[in-house]
Amino acid sequence: MSLTLPHSVQSLYPTPRQVALDAGECRLHAELTLEMPTAWGPLLIPELSRLGAVLAQRSPGRVHVTIRQGEDSSGPEGYQLHVTQDGVTLNAGDAAGARYGLRTLLQLCASAALPCCTITDWPTLRWRGIQIDLGRVLERPETVERLIAHYAEMRYNVLQLYLENALQFPSAPALARPWAWTLEQAMQVVDCATRYGLGVIPALQSLGHCHWVTGHPQYADLDECAPKFTGILCPEHPRTSTMLHGMIADVAPLATAGMIHLGMDEVTHLGQCARCAPLRAEIGEGGIFVRHANRVAAMVRAVGKRPAIWGDMFHYFPQPLEDLDTDILIFDWYYYRFRHTPGIELFGYREDDTIAVFRRHGLDVWGCPSSFYTAMMPLCLPAESIENARDWTRYLLQHQQQGIMVTQWELSPVTIDTCLPIEGAIAGFIWGDGMAAPAEALLQQACAHLCSSTEVASCLQTLGALRFHGHAARRWLRATDLAQMRTNEAPEPDLDRAATCDALVASMTDLLPRAQHAEIIKGFIAAARWLAYTYRKRGLINRAAAMLFTESAADVPHILARLRDEALTVAEAFEAEWRRNRFPEDPAPTPQRLREEARMFEQEITAMSTQGSRTSQLTSPFIAVDVIDRFAACCQLHVETSRDGQTFTRRASCWILQFDSAAVLREHADLIRYIVTVDDPGEAAFVRVVAAGPGRFVLRNVSLHHGTRQRSIIDAQGEGLVEGAEGLKTGGEAVLGHPDPEHLFRELEAAGNSSPIYTIEHGQVTVRLA
Repeated sequence: MSLTLPHSVQSLYPTPRQVALDAGECRLHAELTLEMPTAWGPLLIPELSRLGAVLAQRSPGRVHVTIRQGEDSSGPEGYQLHVTQDGVTLNAGDAAGARYGLRTLLQLCASAALPCCTITDWPTLRWRGIQIDLGRVLERPETVERLIAHYAEMRYNVLQLYLENALQFPSAPALARPWAWTLEQAMQVVDCATRYGLGVIPALQSLGHCHWVTGHPQYADLDECAPKFTGILCPEHPRTSTMLHGMIADVAPLATAGMIHLGMDEVTHLGQCARCAPLRAEIGEGGIFVRHANRVAAMVRAVGKRPAIWGDMFHYFPQPLEDLDTDILIFDWYYYRFRHTPGIELFGYREDDTIAVFRRHGLDVWGCPSSFYTAMMPLCLPAESIENARDWTRYLLQHQQQGIMVTQWELSPVTIDTCLPIEGAIAGFIWGDGMAAPAEALLQQACAHLCSSTEVASCLQTLGALRFHGHAARRWLRATDLAQMRTNEAPEPDLDRAATCDALVASMTDLLPRAQHAEIIKGFIAAARWLAYTYRKRGLINRAAAMLFTESAADVPHILARLRDEALTVAEAFEAEWRRNRFPEDPAPTPQRLREEARMFEQEITAMSTQGSRTSQLTSPFIAVDVIDRFAACCQLHVETSRDGQTFTRRASCWILQFDSAAVLREHADLIRYIVTVDDPGEAAFVRVVAAGPGRFVLRNVSLHHGTRQRSIIDAQGEGLVEGAEGLKTGGEAVLGHPDPEHLFRELEAAGNSSPIYTIEHGQVTVRLA
């Protein structure tokens, strides 16, 4: 877009396809005369009301707006806005196009006069969906209604509500959580979405992710894999069909987009119960899956809606795709950047042309990126999420598919408002002309519109770069004692990161007075305070652990007191953000955790004052296992110890799984330290690290720490699928794990028992320390 265009045109959001500037301007006046198709009036009420309110603030006079149907409309949802000195003409092929044209006109009205111009605009994708995860964290209905107004401005036209037990199902009232939405509340949200032009898809779970069902005594008999696993519905139990039939009928009035989503993702354990085992022998796990999918899809068709399911299980059980009903819409999800096509997580992120596979079987596909997909931190991942959505958009267009669903998952630590800038940046290319624009520019445009400042985008990018990520970080963040919080790393880098976060808090606080939607910035401030505390905690605990063995040991209680006070301050800030959007009965997990840490610091201060500093948890011995996570997919690391090298005791089991696009693309590899405490250093003369599950990772080092003393590797032996174990003695690396996770999965499937898939051991290294 030319820099000579007026600011009101340059700042249009999302950026329109075509803008032609003419001479002159159209002055805005208080009186509006309007011509438009009568049937469109009720569909444009939010936009017309806003336009009237804007013009009411202008000087007396009259401006004429004409809305016409079918002229130069650029297809469905497209519009052409023509501004002259005499008035405004809006040509649109349908009411949706008129709605988007009015929103563009409203943005131009930020100036006292409209520049004479012609704006022609149309969407990149026909269906632009946004999902709110109500199943894990339940927003109040009025919060979702406020978000709908933002999504409409971003030109999303589908809202998916992921429910689980967030809804009081009339057919199964016992399953609702205490503060679940009533059906009437849900209908109010649907009505709000309709007014803003968004159709609603209610999203259920009808096979896996059903702990909220099988954990209830009244429905415990529906559990397919109990007691080994829980949360998978038995597809052959008659009460499963009865329950699902009732739930589908309950949510049918909510499905204004004409669709009901049935879930069915991440189910690799079928055919386990007495009802299903014979069927598994006959048609296999994939056959059971498709049989159930078709059965439940028929229930959706019976209420006049189209069925949709997640597509991931067909990557694991591809053979029965030909038996799936072809009117089932596939939601194909993958949350990392592409090299060329989406990847398959369980198979080591192996690329697969997934849409081509589905299309060969006559199935339509929506692509599913994510704006937020982890409960491990209160921060979005801006660059990764934007590029993931852009990769999906290109991939969908390549295969002539027109639907995208931007998902939010597991928002428990964060206020939902902080997802809006990323979702706004994504709107820049799923609607607007931003396919080639850098992610940074798209984020700045979204923040300028939402927060009246591009500086917020820079703060968000810095916070994203400083984030904690991966299951190792999650384990460290959830440590229940000080011993688990030590890493024996130098404290200075962490304290520098904390200072950076403090500076970001100050910068964003300065932006608040002039921000249009200050609640978004407040969410980032709370997240930055948490991140500053977290880095400071790790840095100061490592500093305190070292000080306990010096003449500065007396200062350690002061360090712990500082952490105690900061934990309580951050908890209060997070609590305020949580309460702004959630129900009073809903406990806020992050503040609860911070208060528990404050109590832990206080208890340690008391113990040190009465028993002496050398009794601190910070002085106990621990094993450090350094891992480079570049290849792993759903893999586990088990740490075992031995005094004699013969009899080993398992000390800990840790997931090796990164939620990071760059790591998946092999662009970088983070070294992550896993801490395992032991009571006696003699117990860890030998340490064994075992790889389990269909993945692999790089082991960099194993060491034993006790105060200022450290034991390193003097001998290493590897068994199974291990490369270069001997190199560990000289600071090298060993690769543990299965080199072909898909082959491992197929072996387990052929053996007829995939249930222990994450406990299959296939590589280990034993080291002797001294």
